[in-house]
Amino acid sequence: MQQRQLIIFVLFITITYATQINYFDAQADVQFLPDPITIFANLIQLWTDVTDCPSSACTCQVKANVTSDNDIYPVKFSSEKPNIGSADIDDLQPNTLYSFTISCIGTTQIITRYIRTGYGHPSKPHNITIILNSKRLKLSWLPPLLPAGPINNYRLTIDQQPIIDNIPKNQFSYDMTEDYIYGQTHIFFLQACNINRQNHSICSNPNDGNVIFPMPITTTLSQEASKLNFLKFPVKF
Repeated sequence: MQQRQLIIFVLFITITYATQINYFDAQADVQFLPDPITIFANLIQLWTDVTDCPSSACTCQVKANVTSDNDIYPVKFSSEKPNIGSADIDDLQPNTLYSFTISCIGTTQIITRYIRTGYGHPSKPHNITIILNSKRLKLSWLPPLLPAGPINNYRLTIDQQPIIDNIPKNQFSYDMTEDYIYGQTHIFFLQACNINRQNHSICSNPNDGNVIFPMPITTTLSQEASKLNFLKFPVKF
């Protein structure tokens, strides 16, 4: 009787999974954030969803086309949700378009996003001047040299009076509503303002746009009509 040998071949198949970048953008799927869009004037927080990492912890980085020496930013993953991570890209310029590229260990996949930063604080209004015209002071100016976004409005404070914050963006002068009293000193604080993504008014530094108008009692009519530029005149309280 012939004996037959049964030979069994056991085939082990190892299946490997490549790291997968499922999401990469400046919008968080986090409930505790008041605004899921994480774009600011000088910072952008980028969020990612990465699965099937080769180790227990994913390792990713974001490369940005910034002008600083540090253009590589590590992605920090959550301990509660290991697949969710974020990277803070800071020291950015307001209202500027940047590119951000994410790469991870375990995959050749990359994702690039082009994102513009939010509006920031503009510089002071340019070339602020005061003239005495028909017994009333007139304040004039030009738009900021560094607007950091589309100017929304101008804000003016005169002495200790309430703020005038409804001066339109296309208006570049303001006329006093009362006649000037000779010898009286007026202090003006003029600001340029933007409205950011969070709907907050962000304005230039009021001390950068201050001017003072002293008018001696003996001033002649010809001097009254002359144009006075006090842009660099220090304010004294």
